[in-house]
Amino acid sequence: MKYLFFVLIVIHAVIHTIGFSNAFNLARFDQFAQTISRTAGVIWFLSFVLLFLTGILFWLEVEMWWVVSVIAVVPVSYTHLVTSALSGSFNFMLINSLNALLVMIPAYPDPL
Repeated sequence: MKYLFFVLIVIHAVIHTIGFSNAFNLARFDQFAQTISRTAGVIWFLSFVLLFLTGILFWLEVEMWWVVSVIAVVPVSYTHLVTSALSGSFNFMLINSLNALLVMIPAYPDPL
């Protein structure tokens, strides 16, 4: 389970570099329905850094890795989702929350 969680977090982090690259014209992705502002690109990059750091801290078994994960998910990702004009962002937020619970609960070590 540790390997799967680590791989999923790192892949998710790398996906966030796509938004950053598109916002700063480092790469062009035509799949985006709307242009990404530079501010949004910075948020995408901040999400990448925090998610990648979460994966590294989890892999190194740092006990407080989940704090970085909460910071990455709640204020950064959800603020971006709520302020963006993407259709279905509420549904995406709900699915993302459930997904996070399903992955993080078994990945968290048993405190007993």
